[in-house]
Amino acid sequence: MIQNMNKPSSKNNYQTGQLFDDVLFSADENDPAQRGKKITYRVRKLYEIPIERMQTDANQPRHFFDSQKLNNLAESILEKGVLQPVLFRVENGKPILVAGERRFRAARQAGLKHIPAVCVEGDASVISLIENIQREDLNPIEEAEAVAKLIQKHHYQTKDLILLLGKAKSTISEIKKVNELPGEIKNECRNSNEWSRNVLVEIAKQPTKEQMLALFRKVKEQGLKSSEVRAITRKRKQGRDTTTLMLNKITAVKKSFKKIDLSELQNEKRESFKRELVNLREEINVLLQQFDSTMQ
Repeated sequence: MIQNMNKPSSKNNYQTGQLFDDVLFSADENDPAQRGKKITYRVRKLYEIPIERMQTDANQPRHFFDSQKLNNLAESILEKGVLQPVLFRVENGKPILVAGERRFRAARQAGLKHIPAVCVEGDASVISLIENIQREDLNPIEEAEAVAKLIQKHHYQTKDLILLLGKAKSTISEIKKVNELPGEIKNECRNSNEWSRNVLVEIAKQPTKEQMLALFRKVKEQGLKSSEVRAITRKRKQGRDTTTLMLNKITAVKKSFKKIDLSELQNEKRESFKRELVNLREEINVLLQQFDSTMQ
């Protein structure tokens, strides 16, 4: 991630970060110094590229751009300039945007003719994802789908993603969990920043697609916050855990009954044993009646 970029007062006073060398080149074919020359881009060099020349990449992980935030950034750029260069790669001699599309769009909206940009090499999808995640520019669905593409393309494991993205193991697990949401939920959340990753993770933890959709509808209708959604899911989980515990106890009793050998019972204990069995049968009958009444 490029840091500490100040507003330029001339073409040669950009303060640079670690991704590029401290030289600014013009990539404007109309620049008298470049006229008649073929522009050759070099990695780690900082360029001033005409906005109309820069091409966007359809495979970038980010697809949703909040219009209000874009307007605010455009106003900031009008006042202070582009404080941080975008990143681009070269394909067939043309600059293709790798990271910084929101800055690029805002600069174009602000009416700028050029934008500072650094030439990079390597896997564009990895570079773009890292830059966007570090800047927290992706919504949870874009983030999850971008990580899924990296896993599919490069066969990354969790330990690889931890090093690559600089995220904790729990965070990587949450990002991957979001990608388990049904397509209906993903499509609605992809173009919105309304729902946080925490909320979507709680929804994705539901055991079935139908339960995920039902909880998502409840979140939308009631405007639930992440803490409220978590309270609902924990209550459900506790209910499931209680049911599981009771079933396990019944199973254990059944197994123990199968091991009983009546021939081994002492004569003086037989009546007591039979009496306890009758009492147990009566209690089971009461439970069955209660169970039947709740099902009606």
